[in-house]
Amino acid sequence: MVFGIFRSIKKSTKLVKISRVLSDVSMDFDMNSMFKKSREKEKAIDDLIELAFEDKNNQPIIKKYKITKKLMKKKYHDLSVNGAGQVVKNHWVAASALVYPQTLSFVFDKKHKIKGQKMAFFLIDYFEQNRVGPVLD
Repeated sequence: MVFGIFRSIKKSTKLVKISRVLSDVSMDFDMNSMFKKSREKEKAIDDLIELAFEDKNNQPIIKKYKITKKLMKKKYHDLSVNGAGQVVKNHWVAASALVYPQTLSFVFDKKHKIKGQKMAFFLIDYFEQNRVGPVLD
């Protein structure tokens, strides 16, 4: 039990750092700064994916949906461009959606046929309402 709490705190701390980089929309007008920021964001996405894969609670979902790191990266970009690339209640939604088992399952489950902007809306609402458990009840 105690180790689970420490793991959760460690995961949350990493997620906050990653989300801070991903949510940075400040404008840099010199090329070196733009390239540096782009590299930092790519590394943050890779770190996000590692965080999701390291979490033992995500392992059954990763196995069930045969999620690869490449597929998860594509899903992150899909979520971001469809509206989940925003901060809601201290969550960068596109990132948080991939590291928690409930939202990870929702994102990769095709049974509900929800995708694109509608999926982003459901995830935004989920984090806005501070919900726990399945995204769809």
